Parts: sequence; structure tokens; C-alpha cells
Amino acid sequence: MDKPFIGVATSFTDLIPGHVGMRDLERYIEKGVHTGGGYAFFFGIPGVCDGIAMGHKECITRCRPVNLLPIWSKSVVEAHRLDGLVLLTNCDKITPGMLMAAARLDIPAIVVTAGPCFRAGGPTAGDIPL
Repeated sequence: MDKPFIGVATSFTDLIPGHVGMRDLERYIEKGVHTGGGYAFFFGIPGVCDGIAMGHKECITRCRPVNLLPIWSKSVVEAHRLDGLVLLTNCDKITPGMLMAAARLDIPAIVVTAGPCFRAGGPTAGDIPL
């Protein structure tokens, strides 16, 4: 096992509309890790969408993942002795938790965002100049 083990923490879920396209990004990340000489290992990070969670009695739960994501991520990374970490995210509640996870770990880490979630009928990612 002379190649680095790279964890890929993904917050993808079918429950969050803004996560459309994240499965494709997961494959690109995996290919990039393999091209760079590593082994990619995916693990899931729970996500809660503000737009869906607001407006009912359980809406307080939407803030909990921000505080729990660093704990979950660090636990997986340390338990499996990962050499690096890619954090795939796309939400204003999930992204800060992913950034906190990266800051708490003493390994190379990068945060990849899936980009903005557009309203139905709005622009697509290809319409936005980079």
C-alpha cells in the first residue's frame, strides 16, 4: 500500500435539490485521485436543506450538521488513517462544517463545491461566465 489513501467526504443526497450533478463530480474527483496516484475512498456526510427544513417545528435541526460535520469527518479520517481528504459540498449549512473539518485535521484537504443551486427555470451553470 504505497499509494496514499484519500477520503472523499460527500454530502450528496437526493433530498437536496442543489445536489443535482454531485454524482458526476464524485466520479471526476475519483478519477483525479487515481490519476494523481492515490486510492479514493468515499464516505457520506448528512445534509439538511434550509429551503426544505424551514417552516415547521423541526427546522432547528438544520443548524446541527454545521457542528457535527467536523466531528463525523474527523472520526472517519482518523479511524481509517486517511492520508488526505476531499470534501464535496453544496449548501450554506454544510460547507462551513466541511471547512471546519478540514481545519481540524492534520492532513492535506481540499473543499470542492458543486456550485450554486438555481431556481427552476433560472440560468444553468453553463450560463455563468467563469
